[in-house]
Amino acid sequence: MILIGDQGTGKTTFGYKLADVMGWPSPCKVEIAAVNQAIQLFGSNSAIEGTTRFNKSYLLEYLRRATIAHEEGLPGIWLVILDEWNRAPAKIKAPLHGCLDGTRQLTIPTEEGSRTIVVPPNVVLVATANIGGEFVGTHQLDPADMDRFYPVRMESMPEDFEVGMLVDKTGILESQALKIVRVARMLRQAAGRHLIGYAPSFRRVEATGLLVRHGVEIRAAIIDGLFGYYEGGRSENGEPSEPNSEFGKAYEALTSKIISVKEMKVAETAN
Repeated sequence: MILIGDQGTGKTTFGYKLADVMGWPSPCKVEIAAVNQAIQLFGSNSAIEGTTRFNKSYLLEYLRRATIAHEEGLPGIWLVILDEWNRAPAKIKAPLHGCLDGTRQLTIPTEEGSRTIVVPPNVVLVATANIGGEFVGTHQLDPADMDRFYPVRMESMPEDFEVGMLVDKTGILESQALKIVRVARMLRQAAGRHLIGYAPSFRRVEATGLLVRHGVEIRAAIIDGLFGYYEGGRSENGEPSEPNSEFGKAYEALTSKIISVKEMKVAETAN
């Protein structure tokens, strides 16, 4: 299964929440985008007392523990999260293809020779992906990926759920969280219509909530937290000094009919 969606839709969190609710072992997250050589997925060779020894990665150790659990008949699913799968080039992903098809095997080259590992049936691999031209450093899913994963689209969180999660994570008032979330959602809508180039994810929403939690006035927190990546000058009161800049367009999206009359009224309550 590959979870596809925008930033902040909970793709990675989903695996951890699922394991927690089901009482499974904590998942193994593989930062696939951080891997420079395929061998790093499985371990590294090191020289010890004149000999070369292969040191297992956390992924291989996790699979070893899952194999023991399977052989002993222990219940539970061992979840491997291949995070940001489409940020890795094909040569990095290729060694994992064997455990994503019917063979369920990994062939690992080491200084001591190739090793084949059979992935036990209690291991489930889930990948995540941000797909779209706006995501820098991503690669298109090739046919080899599409043949091995079942795609699941992760939709944006409902407003009330996002508000509740923001309150839980930051401890701010629900009324404050509602203002932050509504501004963020309107910016996402504007980005979806290509009026602006950046849509704030829940990570930015949470960061904005933390500013409020630490005493920053809510309007200033929204400007700094949600508008910080938009280029363009601003006045002392946080309004754009360059109307045609990215910041100016983002600000206009909240205060004009570019969005809608109804949404404009919501935006005004956040100022």
